[in-house]
Amino acid sequence: MGKQNRERPKADDIYPGLEKIDDPYKNPDVLEVLYWDAGWSMKEIGDLFGVTRENIRYYMK
Repeated sequence: MGKQNRERPKADDIYPGLEKIDDPYKNPDVLEVLYWDAGWSMKEIGDLFGVTRENIRYYMK
């Protein structure tokens, strides 16, 4: 069975004011909300910000 395509809420809806944060992928609070609260994978977060999973893992708390 293949992966299900699931509709994700937009990152701005999950973390209001995201566009005002410089380098949001370096902000552990942003990553915590997207990863733990919204259930996004590290790959999805990396794709959103144009960085690798390793970058996301590095900046998580």
